[in-house]
Amino acid sequence: MVIKTEPQVSRLGANLIASHVEGQLENHVNWAEVDAVEALIEELLAAGYRLNSPDSDNTIGVISPYRRQVDALTQRLKSRWSDFSPRALAQFTRSKVDRNQ
Repeated sequence: MVIKTEPQVSRLGANLIASHVEGQLENHVNWAEVDAVEALIEELLAAGYRLNSPDSDNTIGVISPYRRQVDALTQRLKSRWSDFSPRALAQFTRSKVDRNQ
């Protein structure tokens, strides 16, 4: 992987957060992951990040390769935060995920 952007200091010490979550699939959705994403967003908001900021350096984004997981996350996050925009949640097709690894 080649990183083409200059590193920037983050309020959390990292610009990318990856987390392993154990859970069970229910209709192709891992609700433990949905819960974990919700908790991480809550922490990021408390640290000063935003859901929809004109300053992209302060905006939270979530990526998932699975359509049903994206749908579940979108539903949960929209019900929790009224200013959540589905544009902050990206779905990558399997071929894009494989190509970017």
